[in-house]
Amino acid sequence: MEKLYGANLTADKYRDRILAALSFYPDLRDVPIRLIHRKLRTSMAARPKGYAFNGARRTYAIYVDDVQEKAADFRNSSYAAQVGCFIHELGHIAYYVNRSNFGLIGDGAAYVTNQKFKNGYERIADRNAIIHGGGYYVYLYRTFTFEEAELPPAYLAFKRRNYTDNQQLLARHIDYLRENSVETCADYRQD
Repeated sequence: MEKLYGANLTADKYRDRILAALSFYPDLRDVPIRLIHRKLRTSMAARPKGYAFNGARRTYAIYVDDVQEKAADFRNSSYAAQVGCFIHELGHIAYYVNRSNFGLIGDGAAYVTNQKFKNGYERIADRNAIIHGGGYYVYLYRTFTFEEAELPPAYLAFKRRNYTDNQQLLARHIDYLRENSVETCADYRQD
């Protein structure tokens, strides 16, 4: 993994998890990505760092909140769920790579002013995770968030407003696998 995906990754902590997540996005192999530890409202956030005319030449950051204890602390989730959180964030980066600088600026403005845009934006990252084969891992993280993390009611409502429900995510992942002729465990069930 290090040899295939590590050349453009700057990360100390969680490097193994990000490399595992990057294995679902081989098209991001040459994209510079940096992990930055920062206090956030949520567990992680992915953002472009600077601008470039060619999106593949841009540098991107995954900000991770591991500097404070909180109910939704992703460090309390399983290893696979942590990989899922990074897969979701890489879904954002996969979207950014194909956007112009002006498109990114417009997206940023819409994200902070338009709830419907914010919902769609988070679902784009989930869709990217699913079409790259990592939907199940995102489902594991979402299950941790919605069912295990004991979030305060207001924060849980925020998460439910902005992110795909974990059961919907799993159903979409299984549908995608079936539509693309990938066998699932459910295909082996005997009635």
